[in-house]
Amino acid sequence: MSWLGVTATAVIGLWLVVLTIAVMLCVRQIAIQRVRQEQLVRGGAGSAGTGPTVGFSVAPTLAQSRPELVRPRALVVVLSGNCANCMQVIEEWEAGEGPSLIGSEDVMLLVTGQDGPPSRDAARRLEVFGNVVREPEASQLAQSLNMTYRPSALVLEEGLITGTAILEHARELDDLLADKSGGASSPGTILQTAD
Repeated sequence: MSWLGVTATAVIGLWLVVLTIAVMLCVRQIAIQRVRQEQLVRGGAGSAGTGPTVGFSVAPTLAQSRPELVRPRALVVVLSGNCANCMQVIEEWEAGEGPSLIGSEDVMLLVTGQDGPPSRDAARRLEVFGNVVREPEASQLAQSLNMTYRPSALVLEEGLITGTAILEHARELDDLLADKSGGASSPGTILQTAD
């Protein structure tokens, strides 16, 4: 075999190794996402660490300190300046995606995480979309509402949780706000909605 044949064989072999590694990494990411979704579905939205439970009311003490949670309809979104998905959702809102409720006083945006430049920038960018709550109160409210994932959202109607979602895109808030039957255009996004 000539040196050209050996070189071509080596290049093809190297290409196959790189391709195999890329496929393995993709399969790994898909497996991680499926395991997370299965845990959410199996554990239910009310299990420890999976988020708020549809049908439960906001605690009376929280309702007294935060009357916006017991309005006829309110949206609470938890975001972080240190979260890539959160920043993507913010960028999509700035580009005009997202629900019509954004920009009203019935939207509470909790910006959690360390109070550094990324969190301050996220809070500044979100001010036009609703009431921004910053640290340390943001983490306390998120914990009180059992909102553990970033970015995530819940819909409240007169203090009653009627829908929850883990967000990947701003348009998923439209699905959450519009869909009361439990289905979504993005499968696995909406954890629960009230019938």
